Amino acid sequence: MTVAELLAHCRLLSDQGWRRVVIDASSVTGCDRAGLIGLVELQQGRGGLEVALTGVRWSQFFPALQATPLVELQATHRWIRALIDDEADDQDADVGHGGRHRADHVPTGHPVA
Repeated sequence: MTVAELLAHCRLLSDQGWRRVVIDASSVTGCDRAGLIGLVELQQGRGGLEVALTGVRWSQFFPALQATPLVELQATHRWIRALIDDEADDQDADVGHGGRHRADHVPTGHPVA
């Protein structure tokens, strides 16, 4: 499933009254830059739902990191860290912990290719 399809599905669920969805990314073997940006946008509510990601690992984002221009590497690192940290926050929330921060907002209209 592409991120565009996932976004459309989240919007459909939101229209049907859903407020939260959990996405298990454990079977994802590689995520390119467009996929990374899409996941960050979903996480920030662009699909109309609260999105929790599970199964997120650094190794899944090697393709995105490899394709990132040097000047954008720090921001890309923050976006990946936010996805991974938010998974840890969701797990911590289940036992009453938390306190991690989110990375910078992905600018609207940011190129996804």
